[in-house]
Amino acid sequence: MNSFGNLVVTLLAFALGLGSLKIAGQGVFSGTISGLSSSGADVLWAKNPLAFVFLLALWTGLGLLCLLVGWRGIAQPADDAQDEDDESPMPLPVTKPGPAQARAAVIAPKLSQAVAARELEPMPAPVRQPRPLPEPLRLYPSRLWAAGSLVFWTLWTGAMAYVCLALVQILGPVLAKLLFGLWLLLYLVIAWKALRDFFWQGPALELDQYGITDYRYGGRSILWTEVKGVRLHASSSTTSLVVSLRHLADVQAQFGVLRALTAVLNRVFYKGFEGRIKLTSLKFRRAQLLQVAQAFLRNAQR
Repeated sequence: MNSFGNLVVTLLAFALGLGSLKIAGQGVFSGTISGLSSSGADVLWAKNPLAFVFLLALWTGLGLLCLLVGWRGIAQPADDAQDEDDESPMPLPVTKPGPAQARAAVIAPKLSQAVAARELEPMPAPVRQPRPLPEPLRLYPSRLWAAGSLVFWTLWTGAMAYVCLALVQILGPVLAKLLFGLWLLLYLVIAWKALRDFFWQGPALELDQYGITDYRYGGRSILWTEVKGVRLHASSSTTSLVVSLRHLADVQAQFGVLRALTAVLNRVFYKGFEGRIKLTSLKFRRAQLLQVAQAFLRNAQR
């Protein structure tokens, strides 16, 4: 796509995203705030809470997705293709054979015989030069992802508050408060991680010739000498760098006891013990990340 088409798609994505968020905001105002401001006599949300939560999440998710598409269109503009005119080669002038051409016709057979005799001589085996190592790869947190995650889960927490309020008559106040308290605890953890990624200074993950350093967990370092293989695993919600370690003790030391128990179960299906490094909230390119990781791993295994 050229630059004009990329601009049109980006503006359209931003327009759809802002329009969807506007619809979600109007639904929150008219369904909850407007009714509660009039002493709660007529709260439209209470008539059908499940449909309200579903539509609010749908319009909010659609708006954030469109804004993400528009942001990626700005961050990665398309390159304009440049058409080049084909130039037909000029015909070479035909000259009559002179003394130089006649001499070349006599020397050519002798020269070909000398070259053929030289090719029969054994040639020394070429020395294979090692491939140069790539530059260290540093991955930084995505502030767009952190802000979008914080907004999305904040809206869901507000929706869960109304759901728990509606469940008071069914489950009782104690159980409803307990349910909302568990959700609020999960939200606080997610909000803390989102704010940490938004205000993070410097790289969060680094790959160099010595190993993998994860600064999000106090500078945890995995040496390439402990690694047996690397691969990427992408699901519908997360993308992870899967590191296959040689020993179970390495998994327990790097990823904790719970991940070590999972690695023991995966031992039945995999050749090594695996640990996963989450990449979802970072800015990276999958092909580049996997290529750099495999290059450093091959260098360490020589």
